[in-house]
Amino acid sequence: GGGGRRVNRGSDIRVRVRLTLAEIANGVTKKLKINKTVACDKCGGSGARDANSYSTCSTCNGTGYVTTVQQSIFGAMQSSSPCPDCKGEGTVIDKPCSHCHGDGRVRTHERLDVEVPAGVGTGRQLRLRGYGEAGFRGAGAGDLIVTIQVEADERFERHGDDLLSEVHIGIAEAALGCTVDVEGILPDEHFELEVPAGTQYGEALVVDGYGMPRLGTGNRGRFVARIVVDVPTKLSDDAREALERFAEAAGENASGSKKHRTMGDRIRDAIDEILD
Repeated sequence: GGGGRRVNRGSDIRVRVRLTLAEIANGVTKKLKINKTVACDKCGGSGARDANSYSTCSTCNGTGYVTTVQQSIFGAMQSSSPCPDCKGEGTVIDKPCSHCHGDGRVRTHERLDVEVPAGVGTGRQLRLRGYGEAGFRGAGAGDLIVTIQVEADERFERHGDDLLSEVHIGIAEAALGCTVDVEGILPDEHFELEVPAGTQYGEALVVDGYGMPRLGTGNRGRFVARIVVDVPTKLSDDAREALERFAEAAGENASGSKKHRTMGDRIRDAIDEILD
């Protein structure tokens, strides 16, 4: 081949990948199709027709660099830079490859499988070294830099490694206590949430180990359940009579003024205390 200084490394390629929260929780292999330059397979990336197709660059005399001298108030200032004609190679190609026309690279579409580890967050970058643009005439390729964008989820809010989700129960279940089957973030994952008797609307209950994976540790964050007490909009006669008896026994009046409170403030305070 030629004098080959290999100083012209290929540029990086940057792509953004959108993933669901469930994909991030489980870890995922993402298939990407990248439009990029690769080394010409006909000349092996050299850009030359054969090994005898090179000559010494007359601009830099084979050094790969040109030196310029500028006069200043401090005297002559000398600086060196890569030769513009041979791009630092020290040689020029007399007989270029017929396939890549002397560049050593051709453009193509390449399919890649990118392993995204469980627990990454929005803005996280994965660097795949050598999967960027091919370098000039056999120089090293750049990198592929994948930036992660996590989409909002309908069921879960992510707070670091913790997951916040609403869990709906009925009035009687809130008053008497119950066990709720909760669907987790991982495929086919379920766990039981113990709701104590007297649980109030908006209370936050915590279950360890059912949040997001902690990157690289094998551990998981917490699941924070925000309790929503569903009030029925329609009651049967029997249910209405039962509630009226309950209200009378509990000393509530028909207007329900005993229950009036700043619900939004209480919910926010309870959740903030858990997540801090």
